[in-house]
Amino acid sequence: MMILFHAIRYYVSLSAVQVSTIRRSIDMKALSNMERIQIHQEVMMLLLSLYESKGKSFYYDDLFERDLHAFEKKTMEHNLIAIAHYLNLEMTDARIRLFSKKPMTPRTKDEHLLQNVKTALNQLHRHPEHFELLVNEVGNLLKLLSKNADPILFNTYDKDEEGMLKQKKVSKKDDLEKLMQLYERHVKSKKFELTQLIVNFYIDFLNMNIVSKHQELVALVLLYGLIAKDFSVFKYVSFFKYFLKEKEGWHSGVITASYYWASGYAQTDMLSRILLNLLIKAYEEVDDMAHEYVFEKELNKSNNIENSILKLDEIFSKEDLRKRHPNVSDATIDRTLKRLKDEDKIRPLGKGRSSKWQRIVQGNRKFGVEQLSLFNDWGHEPFFVKFKHFLNKYSSYMLWLGWVEDTMDIKKIKQLREETGLGMLEVKDALEKAKDDLDQARQFLKELNQKQAPSVRVASKGMTHLVILNDQAILFEVNAETDFVVKNPAFVEMVHRIGQALIQSQAITVKDALHVSIDGKRIEDIIALTGIVVKENIYLRRFHRIRKQFSQGFGSYIHQAGKLSILVILANPNPELGKDLAMHIASHAPTYLSLASLDPETIAYERFMYEKQQGPQSDVSFHHHLASLCLYQQPFIKNPDLFVSELVKDNPVIDFYRFELGQGIENKLNCRLDIPCDGSKISVTPIYGKEWNKMKLKKNVGKVDQIVRYVLALVLVVLAIVLPLWWLVIPAAVLVFTAIFSFCGLYTLFGLNTCKIEEEKK
Repeated sequence: MMILFHAIRYYVSLSAVQVSTIRRSIDMKALSNMERIQIHQEVMMLLLSLYESKGKSFYYDDLFERDLHAFEKKTMEHNLIAIAHYLNLEMTDARIRLFSKKPMTPRTKDEHLLQNVKTALNQLHRHPEHFELLVNEVGNLLKLLSKNADPILFNTYDKDEEGMLKQKKVSKKDDLEKLMQLYERHVKSKKFELTQLIVNFYIDFLNMNIVSKHQELVALVLLYGLIAKDFSVFKYVSFFKYFLKEKEGWHSGVITASYYWASGYAQTDMLSRILLNLLIKAYEEVDDMAHEYVFEKELNKSNNIENSILKLDEIFSKEDLRKRHPNVSDATIDRTLKRLKDEDKIRPLGKGRSSKWQRIVQGNRKFGVEQLSLFNDWGHEPFFVKFKHFLNKYSSYMLWLGWVEDTMDIKKIKQLREETGLGMLEVKDALEKAKDDLDQARQFLKELNQKQAPSVRVASKGMTHLVILNDQAILFEVNAETDFVVKNPAFVEMVHRIGQALIQSQAITVKDALHVSIDGKRIEDIIALTGIVVKENIYLRRFHRIRKQFSQGFGSYIHQAGKLSILVILANPNPELGKDLAMHIASHAPTYLSLASLDPETIAYERFMYEKQQGPQSDVSFHHHLASLCLYQQPFIKNPDLFVSELVKDNPVIDFYRFELGQGIENKLNCRLDIPCDGSKISVTPIYGKEWNKMKLKKNVGKVDQIVRYVLALVLVVLAIVLPLWWLVIPAAVLVFTAIFSFCGLYTLFGLNTCKIEEEKK
C-alpha cells in the first residue's frame, strides 16, 4: 500500500505536460506497443492458411535442390524488374535483364541505384537464413543502398531526468540498435506472431528517418530480408513482383499506420493483411510449380527440351537450352535438335557450336524460286487459258493502273479476309467462282485448303480442353498437324470459343458438336475457317459430356496448354483433393479405377496383351502389372507411402477421364486420320498398298510424259535443220521414233510392274 501511495503522489506532483511527455517517450514506437495489438478473425484465418502452406517448405527445398541456381537467377531478374517499376526508373526491361545476368557498367543515376539494389539483394540471397539485425550488418546495407545520401546522425527529443525535462541529443545509430534489440527480444520470447513483428518493425524503421534519401527503399529491402529469412518461398518466386501488384494498397496502409505512429499506436492491420495475402499467393504459385516439376521429371528428356524450345524466343541458341536443362547431356540436346530439324520445326541459322536456331512458324517459311516467278503457272495449257490465269493473278495491279474496272463488292472481300486471314487475290478468286455468294466462297476456300494441305501428314497435334459448368463438364480434343499451331492466337481462341459454346449446348456426340452454332456459324465451319488461317488441317476428334449428381464434386487439371486434360468425379465436393488426384492421374496414367471393378473379360484381355509383349508370366507378376494400371492400387504422387485407396477412403472416386493429346494414334509419321462423324473409335489408315502405289505410278508416268515431250521437241528441231537431206533423214527418223516409243513403252511397263511388285511385298 505504501508503494502504491508514493507512486500516486509522484504522478500527481507532475504537471499535465510532464505526464503527456513521459507517455509520448514511452509509446513512440510500434514494437513497444505489441501488447495492445488484437488479431482479428480475418487475419487469424490468413495466418492459419499461411502456416499450413509453410509446412511444405522442406518438401520444396528437397524437390528444387538441383535447380536452385536457375530459380535464384530467374527470381533476381524478376525482383530487379519489379523494383525498377516500383521506383519509376528510366530503364528498359531488356537493360534490366542485362544487369541481372552479368556485371554491367552503370551509365545513369538510375542504373547506379539499380546496381546498388542488385548488390544488396545478392548479399541477402546468399544465405537468407543467416541474416541478422546487427548494427554493422544493417549499417553496411544502408551504405550500399544509399551511397549518395547523407545519413542523419542525431535526433533530439525530450527526456525526463529526476522530474526535470531536458532536451537530449541521441545518435540515430543508438536508436536503431535499440529498435533491433527490441525486435530480437520479441522474436525470442515467441509471444507475438512473426509477420506482425516484421510489419511493426518496418513502420518503426520507416518513421525513424535513418537516411535522407531512399528511406522507403531501404525499409523495403530490410522488410524483404526479414521475410526471406523465415519464409523460403522467395527463393523460387519474386517477392517484389507480388509487392508491385499491391503497391497502392500498401501505400494506403503505410499512410494510415504512420499517421497514428506519432500518437503511440500504429494501426498495422491493413499492412498485415496485405503481407499475409502476398505470402499465401507466393506459396500457391510454388505449389503449382512443384506439381509441374514432378510431372515433367517423369517425361522424356527430349520432350522436355522440345517444350523449352516452345517457351524460348523464336531465335535461340544451344546455350539457352543448356541453361534451362543443366543436367541434360549435349548428346541429348543434339539429338533433339536434329529430330526437330528433320520434322521441319526448326532450322539452323549458321554453322558451328555457337550457331543460332530458329523456330519455323506460320509465315516464316522460305519461298522457293517457283513461287517468285511471274509465270510459274504457265504449264501445258492452251495460250488463252494461260492468259486468263495471268489476268486473274495480277488483276489488282491492273485495277491500280485503271486498265480494268472492278464490279465486285469490296465489303464482301473485306469480310472474307477478316474471317480467313487470306490475301486479297485468294479471297477475290473465291468470290468470283462463287459469284459473290459468301457461303459458297467459304466452302470453296475450305475445299481449297484441304487440297493444298499435305494429305500424308496426320493431324496428331493440337490441344485438349476441359470446361466445367455447375453439374456438367465437357472434354474434347482439337487436332492440328504441328505443335506450333498451339501458339497461334487464332487457334487458341477458337478452342476456347468452342468450349464455351459446347458446355451450354445439349450436344453429346462429335456429330452433334459440329452442328452447334456460334454467332450464326456452325462449329464445323469455324474449324474450317481457322484451318485456312493457320494453313493446316484441323479436326474435332473427340468429345465427351459428363454429368454428376448434385452431392458429388468435380476435380480437374489441364497440363501444358492442353496436352493433357483430366477430370475426376468424387462422391463429395473437395476441390483440393480433386486437383491432387487429377495431377496424380496425369502423371501415372491409370487405365482402371480399381481391381475390384475389373470383370473377367477385361482381366483376360490385359493378360493376353501383357504376355504378348513380355512372354509367359506368373500370376504374381501379372497381378503386379494389373495393379499398376488401377488408380486405387497406385502409390499417391505426393506421398508414395500412401496408396490412393487409403487417401480416398472417406471420399471415393466415382469415375475419372484422362484425355491425352494424340492418344490412340499409333503411326504418326506416314498416316492420316479417318474421322467418323458419329463419335465412334478413331482409326488410323497408313497410306501404303494401293493408294501408295497409285501415287508412285502417277509420279512415274509424269516423268515418262516429260521425257517424251523433251525427246519429241529435240527430234523436231533436228528435222527442221536437216530437212534438205530428207533422203538420208527419213530412214534415221524412223529408227529414232521406233526406239523412242519402244523405250517409253518399256519404261511405263517397268514402272507398273515395279508398283505391282512393291504392292505384293506390302
